[in-house]
Amino acid sequence: MPKDMSFLPEDYLEKRIARRTNVICLTLFIVVMVGVLAAWFVTDRQRSEVRTLQAQVNEQYEMAARNLEQLEELQERKQQMLRKAKVTAVLVEKLPRSLILAELINNMPASMGLLDLKLSTKQLRTRPRPQTSLQRARQQQAAAQAEVSAPDLQVDLSLTGLAPTDVDVAQFISALGAHMMFDQVNLQFSEQTRVDDLEMRKFRVNMTVNRNVTFREIEPTLVKRELKIDPMGDTIQIDATGQLVTPTADLVADGLPPNQGD
Repeated sequence: MPKDMSFLPEDYLEKRIARRTNVICLTLFIVVMVGVLAAWFVTDRQRSEVRTLQAQVNEQYEMAARNLEQLEELQERKQQMLRKAKVTAVLVEKLPRSLILAELINNMPASMGLLDLKLSTKQLRTRPRPQTSLQRARQQQAAAQAEVSAPDLQVDLSLTGLAPTDVDVAQFISALGAHMMFDQVNLQFSEQTRVDDLEMRKFRVNMTVNRNVTFREIEPTLVKRELKIDPMGDTIQIDATGQLVTPTADLVADGLPPNQGD
């Protein structure tokens, strides 16, 4: 009898083989689906983490963008403040007129007096005059794009005064010539004149103010006026009638104390 001989019907064997095949296919399908589902869950979790990281990066980017906007605003405000400071520096004079007048008076001899003082300011031309309209347009465009800068100004002084002798005039001119504030001190004329039956020397001096000197570099000239009474003091004088007397050097010279009158 052959070994592969079976007494079972052929239909039963085929159905049994078919069931076994179906079970194997179903098992494989289930394994594949489980693998697919596991891969989907893992991928979805990674995708969620990526979305979370992307949201954090976007938030950081927006915060950095806001910080950059604030920085740009601060830079713009800084530039505006610098432009205002430059404009203010342009408007402020390097040497106040009061300081110029004070130095003129303090360097004068005590016997000298001023009759006239003229002060004029002019702007020096630093660029050549344009010859054509194209050059003029280029200069205007360059001036519009350039930053605010202080113009180069020149201050000219012309004073007329009286002095007893030419020695006083020479002393005054020498003091001005040695002063760092004044340049190009020139005597225009000096002539004899009579004032209240006194022979005096009338003179005129022209000069310019040094453009490279500021008031911080000037050491004020101190002059002792030999005043007996401080004209700005709080001391007052009242005479016997109760009237206010203006303090003068003559009262002190007569030996009167500052707080008494005649």
